[in-house]
Amino acid sequence: YLKKIDFGKLHATVGVIIILFSTGIIIRNIINKIEGTRFNILALISMLLMILVGIYNTFSSKQINFLFPFYVIIFTISQAMLLSYNSFNSMKEVEKLSNELKILDKRKDDFLETISYELKVPLKGILNIANSLIDGVAGILTSEQEENIEMISVTSNRLSILIEDILDYYKFTNGYIKNKKEIVNVKSILFLVINIIEYSFKDQPIIIENSMCNETIIVSGDENRLKQVFYNLIDIVLIFTERGCLNVDLRIIDNNAVIAIKNKELYIEDREFIINSMKNINWNNRIYNDKKRSDIGL
Repeated sequence: YLKKIDFGKLHATVGVIIILFSTGIIIRNIINKIEGTRFNILALISMLLMILVGIYNTFSSKQINFLFPFYVIIFTISQAMLLSYNSFNSMKEVEKLSNELKILDKRKDDFLETISYELKVPLKGILNIANSLIDGVAGILTSEQEENIEMISVTSNRLSILIEDILDYYKFTNGYIKNKKEIVNVKSILFLVINIIEYSFKDQPIIIENSMCNETIIVSGDENRLKQVFYNLIDIVLIFTERGCLNVDLRIIDNNAVIAIKNKELYIEDREFIINSMKNINWNNRIYNDKKRSDIGL
């Protein structure tokens, strides 16, 4: 014996539960002032009408079925309007954030340019004073005094180059920078860079080993940009070097000038372009937590 189930009444009961649950959600959204609630109210009205008609059809001998497509249309339109509204608001928010980021980026660039020019003048003065002292303008210096002043001169020169890097970065991001094409002696530039860098770690147990070939290597390029690249490449390897030997190699391979900066204890995968953060360093070899750098410099 199977008890007969009145699916009409079951449908009405489920409908009432759904409408009460949906009403509760919409009331909560209204209290919390969630955007787009008015479109949910329209959907709720269509659902309410559909449930009421369902209840009427259940308990009445007369059936009202011709209104069903209208409920579906009203519900669909309300949800489409809600999606469109949310999409429009998302686009406005993205545009607003984009504009704010552009403003902040512009402020950052302006700060870099301003601070670079402010540092450039006094640093140039320090460099000129140090060079004058080395030339004997204040009398003969002892060997220790001359060595110390040479250190000031070399350090000031490096800072001056860093400031030029910052200015170049500003110009590059704003599309102002232009590379010059000139005849450049790669070997002499590398020698100059190595000599300046050696002063920064002369008291540390680090040796720069020169493995450059004997022949002169001439290329066409921008001398200042090449210096920046060499400074950055050597400097980034030195940051991860506490002791030992750093090898600088220069040679001609297939009519190309090939420069390699090597440290046997540091492993970085070979890449055609080194422009992104250094994510391929084997950090497990040594403890680098206090020396991590995310790029190869400006």
